[in-house]
Amino acid sequence: MDESMQFISDVYFENNGEIDLLTGAMAPERFNQILARDLQLADRNLTQLSIINAKMNIEMLLGDKFPSNKPQLNYEEVISDLEAELVRIAFLLKNLFRQSDCISRVHQIGFWILLVGSGEFQLNRLILRAKQALPSYLELNISFREQNENQIDWYARVDAL
Repeated sequence: MDESMQFISDVYFENNGEIDLLTGAMAPERFNQILARDLQLADRNLTQLSIINAKMNIEMLLGDKFPSNKPQLNYEEVISDLEAELVRIAFLLKNLFRQSDCISRVHQIGFWILLVGSGEFQLNRLILRAKQALPSYLELNISFREQNENQIDWYARVDAL
């Protein structure tokens, strides 16, 4: 396991079923429930659904915070900084997206944002605006749900981003 993977596995990642205990973002379980409901509504109303995958690029972040001329990384300091950045990113995402958009911390170093009813052109503009407002080490990718695609298949495509 390389060093960045070890850092990732030790980042605090717990929830109470409703919210992530570190960032206050929606817990994955709650996100799944809302998405399941929205999938049924989207199929019935022919509404577009999209998920933005916002994931920290650890190598880029560590390179910015801990330059290569620094001989040794302090493990606890790195974990603390990663967790502080996650809290900051959650705050930035909440301010950038609509209150009705579901923001969930689905893994140690990233979030998913569920968007309902926006067209592809508007979402691409939103992504461009978000990339300008968010740190450069945060990678944003979007997955548009295909008509009648089930939740598991869509999640597999989002995970592959």
